Amino acid sequence: MPLLSPRPLLAFLAAMSLLAPGCSPGSMDPIRRDDSNFLLGAKRVDGPEIDRCHRHLDSPRFDACRDALFLAQTWVRGLSIGDSVCMQGGVGEPVGNACMARASVMDARSGALLIEFRETRPDSRYADAVMTQTWYAESALVDLALAEQGW
Repeated sequence: MPLLSPRPLLAFLAAMSLLAPGCSPGSMDPIRRDDSNFLLGAKRVDGPEIDRCHRHLDSPRFDACRDALFLAQTWVRGLSIGDSVCMQGGVGEPVGNACMARASVMDARSGALLIEFRETRPDSRYADAVMTQTWYAESALVDLALAEQGW
């Protein structure tokens, strides 16, 4: 029985390596940070259907609430990747000593920001969220800022 020549086998392996999907350095897709991948995806926080000022429609406080809403929207729209933010104890203000949950903006997409919690105090509602990422709708961050101001 004649032995098979190694040439056809090498030719076959070379052809398969060209046809098989592979990963060349730098050609990999970035990790998706949305909720489409349950293993790598981040949680999502949606904003309210109706803003907090709506319940003050017939109140003399309505104008003050609308002013606070405008300032909160301006703050959120001014955030960019790499910015430090306070998520409790000073939302919408520069991160200071009163901040109970410090975070960073890691990514942005239309209408949402990816927030990564970096440091929290033990008595913070985000105490177990250190080094986790969450997509916040812009309206959810605005609502959080208004809630901290007592609206």
